[in-house]
Amino acid sequence: MTKFNKWQKCVEFLMILIILLTGIYKISHPKGDVGVAVILLFVSLLVFLILSCAALFPATWRMTDEEKRKIPDLQKYQEKYTGIFVIVNAIISCILVLVIVLIG
Repeated sequence: MTKFNKWQKCVEFLMILIILLTGIYKISHPKGDVGVAVILLFVSLLVFLILSCAALFPATWRMTDEEKRKIPDLQKYQEKYTGIFVIVNAIISCILVLVIVLIG
C-alpha cells in the first residue's frame, strides 16, 4: 500500500489549507458574484482530491508483467510516481488559487 512521505504530507496539507483559506476569504469579502467564488472553490477542491487519490494509485496498474519486470526497484518507482503527482497537484492547485483570487 502506498503512503505519502513526510514532505508530501506537508505539501498536501499546505495546499488544501491555501485553497480553503483563499476560498473562504473570497466568499466572505466578495467584489462580485459570490456564486463564482463558490464554484471555483468547489472545482479547486475537487481537482485537488482527485489528484491526491491518483497519487496514491499504483504506478504499475496498466503495465504488463513484462514491463513490470524491466523496472529494477518497484518501491522506488512508486515513490517517484507519487512525488511527481504531489508536485503536479501543488502546481495545479496554485494555478486554481490564482484563478479564485483573480476571477472569484
